[in-house]
Amino acid sequence: MNKLIYSKTDLPYQKIFGKTLNDDGGYASSKYRKVIFAPASATVGGFSILEQSYCSSTLISRGIGELPLFNPTQFSLLKDISPSIVLEKAIYGGVLWDHYGHFLLETLSRLCDESVFLDSTVPIIFHGQANTLSLAWVNKILSAINISPDRVIIIDKPILIEELIVCWPLFKIRYKASIEFLASTSKIGKKITLNNGSTSGNKKIYLSRTRLALQTRQIEGECIIEQEFKKRDFTIVHPELMSLEDQILAFNEATTIAGCLGSSFHTLLFARQNKNIIYISLGKMVNSNFVLIDKLRQDNSEYWLLNDCSNTYLKKGENYIVNSDNFKKCIDSSSIFNI
Repeated sequence: MNKLIYSKTDLPYQKIFGKTLNDDGGYASSKYRKVIFAPASATVGGFSILEQSYCSSTLISRGIGELPLFNPTQFSLLKDISPSIVLEKAIYGGVLWDHYGHFLLETLSRLCDESVFLDSTVPIIFHGQANTLSLAWVNKILSAINISPDRVIIIDKPILIEELIVCWPLFKIRYKASIEFLASTSKIGKKITLNNGSTSGNKKIYLSRTRLALQTRQIEGECIIEQEFKKRDFTIVHPELMSLEDQILAFNEATTIAGCLGSSFHTLLFARQNKNIIYISLGKMVNSNFVLIDKLRQDNSEYWLLNDCSNTYLKKGENYIVNSDNFKKCIDSSSIFNI
């Protein structure tokens, strides 16, 4: 019989570093002089900005893909770009993601060095969409780190920056993370929930995906999982229907948290530690971002792999299907579920 329950030590393909991803004892940032930034949709020499490979340096925004940083004195092709805005000084914040999980791991992980953002007169520039700033949870998080939306500039036209500060991320998706990232997000979580006491008293919660938007990949048979967790006194919660503050409070109060892997688990970055966690994976493998967060937090955790590795990857539009036989085996052998 294939193994169905794993621990974080069984999944050793991620790295945890000290205060930076290079473990050099401090936040990592770089300064650049006379930089031209262009929208991701812009072209230079007939190529999309995101396809460039001949730039003097690049800003790594994700584990894959690059956003170019142009030095206007070195590339004649830049004649195609005419900056319409000139800034004396700015901070680069990466991509302003409107997806909760990507925002935390890729945007917020660049915004943790408070000392860089103390001067409120220095704008912060992002690639992304301006309507992201209308999301309540984005504003709540930015407010917690004292970044006003008034400081944010979305790159929708070429910009010349005399001095650009780049804060390098403390989390590189699917690969490595810094302990300083968890320290920063924990502070944010405390600030968001300041002066708010307990609300539900639920000690065991299951994070349901049954009410997610239809365009999100669905789980056929999640009701089977929910029924079994209800029998063990788990309260079924729907994170997408809760405010960010209420989600953090629910995570703080719970001693045990379970659910099928998804972005709702990223709220653990804001929550108290020392939890029992059951991560249920319905895909071919466990997304290593969750293992990285788990390794930062050091919770008592289990990973239930309900579909064995012989399964193929799902195609676009296909839903997950609960393997009820494997689910029963996990229930019988789990040390957390039967506490």
